Amino acid sequence: AVADNGRNVVLVPAAYGGTGFCANAQMVGWNADELGNPAFANNWLFLRAVERADIAISETGGVLKGILWHQGESDGEVLACAQSYQANLQRLVQALRTDIVQDSRGAAFRGSNAPIPFVAGTMSRGVDARGDFSVFSTTKTLVDNAHRTISTFVTKAGFVNNDDLVPPAYPCGAQSCIHFGSVALREMGNRYYQELKSISGE
Repeated sequence: AVADNGRNVVLVPAAYGGTGFCANAQMVGWNADELGNPAFANNWLFLRAVERADIAISETGGVLKGILWHQGESDGEVLACAQSYQANLQRLVQALRTDIVQDSRGAAFRGSNAPIPFVAGTMSRGVDARGDFSVFSTTKTLVDNAHRTISTFVTKAGFVNNDDLVPPAYPCGAQSCIHFGSVALREMGNRYYQELKSISGE
């Protein structure tokens, strides 16, 4: 639990199901720039995330304390996307840290290597009657490795390991075990918080 220090915590949601850096049925993507490659999606979700963060900072006077990332399943299905995932993720983090409006801490907290913690979460390995996601394919493993090694190619970054958030203790979510269930998501939130604190030194 977070101690009550009288300050508000504003979460800025930017998730969009079934999307990634790779081209997808939703026709929107997380690329930090237009890559001009038909294998990849556009930068619409990146621009949308920056706009939402800008609004939150402007309306609250708050500061950007961290960025949470939980994605990868879609990009893990296509070899070209999985092979480029690490580089695309690195560009995304650097661009978010640069493009989100400055807050009261000033220019030292913006730029490609600004000290804004970035935390990635590992993907579901759940198994139930609807399917088995416990063993990752070769392409999905490339994405998983990028999450687990993010601190080696992104400054002030870390990951949370969710491999144990599986049935029966942690039932899967709707549709299939590609999604975490509500109990798992709450535990994942605790892990994100602890990793954010660790990276920021708070």
